[in-house]
Amino acid sequence: MPNKTIINTVEWPVCVINTFPETMDETRLWLEEMDLLLARRLQFALIYPPVQKPKGKPTTEHMEAMKYVRRWLKHAREPMIEHCRAMVVTLQPNGSNKAEMEEMAPLLSNLYGPEVIIESDITSAKQRATELVAK
Repeated sequence: MPNKTIINTVEWPVCVINTFPETMDETRLWLEEMDLLLARRLQFALIYPPVQKPKGKPTTEHMEAMKYVRRWLKHAREPMIEHCRAMVVTLQPNGSNKAEMEEMAPLLSNLYGPEVIIESDITSAKQRATELVAK
């Protein structure tokens, strides 16, 4: 995947996921970029764009990508807890996924380690991330 960046670090330590990985190649790239963030050994926050939950049964590629993420977490979960202040998830523009995201937040936090916070839009998410990293 030449010249594609999953995580925008221009506003470091606030890092914005450009697009949520949808393929195995994007998942590998995302986790390689996460490893680079963690290697800095500095506090940062991640902002996730609104994610549309796929309809129907997960594809084989999606299942393989999830397994890949779980294997990555075996070595990365502790550094995530240590260095990632929070994962800030933004809602769909109309807020239609608020209840679903509020239900998922504790599960995601349990899986990845850092606190998962829900914000209505990218502006609020950046403001919240900036406050959290400043603490």
